[in-house]
Amino acid sequence: MAVNALLCIAYMLCTQGWRNYTLFILLVSILAYGAGLVVYELAYIQESQYAPLLVSICFAVGGSIHWLITQSYIKVAYETSFILDRGVLLNDPVKLNTVRLFKRNI
Repeated sequence: MAVNALLCIAYMLCTQGWRNYTLFILLVSILAYGAGLVVYELAYIQESQYAPLLVSICFAVGGSIHWLITQSYIKVAYETSFILDRGVLLNDPVKLNTVRLFKRNI
């Protein structure tokens, strides 16, 4: 999962640069979650003295990362519908005002 997120970040940077912050935050969240799972597994397998601390940190951060990933998915899906909307493509003032309101509220 972490390697896939890194590849997606590299692809995003090559194709569109830093313009899509929502997608970048989503991919970084997935990367952090994947890295957290690796740390969790390593601590669990090695049964080190820090294993309970690492496991508790992974569980504490896991919920917030899931929330961030879900919020980013919803935002990306909603923005994609704006990009594909004919009114936005044709510069319809009503549609563009809807897009501005959406971006201001998020």
